[in-house]
Amino acid sequence: MIGEITPEDMIYLVSTIHFKGNWTFPFQKELTRLAPFYLQDGNPITTEMMSARKAPYRYYRDSHKTLLDIPYGNLPYSMTILLPHPGDSLPGIIQTLSARELQQNLAQTDTVVYHLQMPKFAIQYSTTLKESLSALGMQEAFSEKACFPGFSAARTPRISNVLHHASIEVDEQGTIASAAAGLVLQRAQGSPQQVVSVDRPFIFLIRENHSGAILFAGMVTNPAQ
Repeated sequence: MIGEITPEDMIYLVSTIHFKGNWTFPFQKELTRLAPFYLQDGNPITTEMMSARKAPYRYYRDSHKTLLDIPYGNLPYSMTILLPHPGDSLPGIIQTLSARELQQNLAQTDTVVYHLQMPKFAIQYSTTLKESLSALGMQEAFSEKACFPGFSAARTPRISNVLHHASIEVDEQGTIASAAAGLVLQRAQGSPQQVVSVDRPFIFLIRENHSGAILFAGMVTNPAQ
């Protein structure tokens, strides 16, 4: 995560989370085929599409989207997919999505048995969180006014940056996901169909089902990239 260390850096604080889950109902590798996936502009690309035959999943559908809840292992975790209907946009679903609506949708799901098709995909994502955290009210922590007593008797440190990196890989067996956030302290200086196909951009959430906590969240707009 940290590409360069400077003489002014005092401390690196790193927190990580790692998830490895096998599908409760694995996709059959022999059924994986090249198939079309329709991008946000409607143009098709060809990508590897996994298939599972007649497996039970939780399913919900309203006027704008389809929700699929795909379980891992003995059901403590699941991947929830939010798939906009043709004509509805992914940004539109994101803007209206809330924790309350998600819980209501999950409470309205039915368990159905159908053929499921979805793409294999792998995502890498990195960003800095300084601007986002400042916008949420943490400006002082990044400034000369920062107050972190106990780190140094000579000079009080400030946060110079917060880095975030996440990756996820989804295949026929399951999902491997990991994320890390690093904080750098620096000295101050100045209705169900028989086949459901996830063949267009979608949102995914990896959830812990007892608490409802979302461990990972993202969207797939092009699984071939």
